[in-house]
Amino acid sequence: MIQKVSYLLIAILMGFMFNQLHIPAGWLLGALITGIIWGVFVKQLSFQRMSFKIALAFIGANISMSSRIEFM
Repeated sequence: MIQKVSYLLIAILMGFMFNQLHIPAGWLLGALITGIIWGVFVKQLSFQRMSFKIALAFIGANISMSSRIEFM
């Protein structure tokens, strides 16, 4: 449990840092990079199925809200 909380806090911190550096999709990239590094060097984490689905829905909504439809 402590490892999951640590992972989430680090992922949020990395997302915030990337966002402050004006990196496009900083929140998303921060969490993805943290997950990759955590999985390779620390430990693979597994989350409950419902938690994972909620996280995917949140990510999808976040991406869709930041997208803009432009016509030629």
